Amino acid sequence: MALTTRELAGIYTSKGWRIAGTHGENPSRSELLMVMGRLAAHLTEHGDASYSNTARLMAVKDEDFPDNVDFYLFIGTASPKIVDHETQGV
Repeated sequence: MALTTRELAGIYTSKGWRIAGTHGENPSRSELLMVMGRLAAHLTEHGDASYSNTARLMAVKDEDFPDNVDFYLFIGTASPKIVDHETQGV
């Protein structure tokens, strides 16, 4: 994996991101693994689904390797106005 679960948990902690239904304020490594497992299981159980998402994570079936699932982290949304404004001083 490009990020370990420790690094991923660190991102959630530093950003203050929560996962609904977890016990602590910040998700633990085991809670993130549980969420990732549920996302992957959803794809397996629903053969017609190409992706599944929750808690800023999205699981996508890998077209080249059918047994693999790719995970993506949603970090935010950008609009052309925001990007143009932030890059003017660069």
